[in-house]
Amino acid sequence: MKSFGLLLLVAGLALAATPAHAADAGKTSFVLKGHSDGGQNFWTEGDGTTRNPTLDVPAGATITLTVSSVAGTHEMKVGDKEASAPLNEGDPAVTYTFTAPASGNVQYICPFHMGDMKGNFHVAGSSTEEPKKSPGTQVVGVFVAMLGAALIVASRRTK
Repeated sequence: MKSFGLLLLVAGLALAATPAHAADAGKTSFVLKGHSDGGQNFWTEGDGTTRNPTLDVPAGATITLTVSSVAGTHEMKVGDKEASAPLNEGDPAVTYTFTAPASGNVQYICPFHMGDMKGNFHVAGSSTEEPKKSPGTQVVGVFVAMLGAALIVASRRTK
């Protein structure tokens, strides 16, 4: 039991020391949906609930963006590209492509609702800002290390 506890302790510490990574940094295809709800206008990704999300993309990748309106009338403008024709609720989705830059952000916006409906494509690994981090691996590592330490202590008490 002591050697198993030691193994868990070492494995847990290794996991806890693993650096956090950018979430979905390799993703190149997104679905954005325009909403109008009680005077608030916003974008969501897919079936998500996060409003106007920052979307991580790899540097230099071709990004595909499919846009539709769930409620209200919206337009989509990405970076310096021309805005789309107005999209109304029930209209077919429209697909756009653009190339992510080497670093930085590319803004997406609804020109009709500039104050509310805007977000960014963030080039993951960009030196201009820290990537989003996920602490999940570190949390699991700490838990496994604690379990290993508890097994080591328990094995000493049973002698």
